[in-house]
Amino acid sequence: MEQMELDMRQVLKLLEKRYASILEIARLTRELEDALGRDDRASALLTLQMRADEMAKAAEYMEEIWKMGESNAQNLQKLRWLFRTEPSDASEEGEEERAVYSLRKKICQMVERLQASDKRLSQRVAGLKSYYGTTIKI
Repeated sequence: MEQMELDMRQVLKLLEKRYASILEIARLTRELEDALGRDDRASALLTLQMRADEMAKAAEYMEEIWKMGESNAQNLQKLRWLFRTEPSDASEEGEEERAVYSLRKKICQMVERLQASDKRLSQRVAGLKSYYGTTIKI
């Protein structure tokens, strides 16, 4: 039985969709901060739901990528290499691999910014009951 080679164009397409979803999550996070700043509970709740929906989409794109590795062990090994190797440590094989590493770097940077925003929001809304335990002003 002939094994199918990993479709790197499809991997890139899904990763680009994931990045677009993460950018949308960032936009919605800013919108949530604004709604909370105005004490607009209805807008905040709606924005939270939209943000959760976008997070689910981003997770689905990554799930689709990993499913591409289920067809054979070689594809799974390549995906593991692409997504678990530090981009700075990887020997880049080609243009598509470089594009994957570039997108991974952008995604990691955006996720770090989102985590910092989430921490501020949590502290602002929950105060001492926040997972982070202190209050700060935005």
